[in-house]
Amino acid sequence: LAVLPLSALAMGACVTSEASRPDAVRSEESETINVVLKEWYVLPDRQRVHESNVTFKVANRGRMDHEFIIIKIDLPLDALPVYKKGLNEKKAGRKMGEIEDIRPGETGEMTIYMSPGRYVLFCNKVERQDHETISHYRRGMRVAFTVRSDKD
Repeated sequence: LAVLPLSALAMGACVTSEASRPDAVRSEESETINVVLKEWYVLPDRQRVHESNVTFKVANRGRMDHEFIIIKIDLPLDALPVYKKGLNEKKAGRKMGEIEDIRPGETGEMTIYMSPGRYVLFCNKVERQDHETISHYRRGMRVAFTVRSDKD
């Protein structure tokens, strides 16, 4: 079961992440990243941070429901395993956290410890509209994100 912050429940967003593990948020350092979701992009106010606890404040400014997922990846963004319905999350890398079902005008928040490496921030929603399958990921709702070590 996911631990849900009261703020997420009040806003209708479901938060699941490794932050519910006692060792997941373990750095003295902390950074905040503001993220906007909209058809068809994920726009963080920064794409690089130092190794630390990172709080993602995610606002849906679009007209559709979106989700916000973070996966730590080894491959470049354009080499990730994508299929017709979007990113294959299990093969892409290690899922770090997710905020599900952020409705238009709503926000969600999660804090996770991020170690050095490459990540992808994305929406992987898939819907049917007018007999067409719409993959938010394939339409462009993804962005690379980098975490540097304290030495960088």
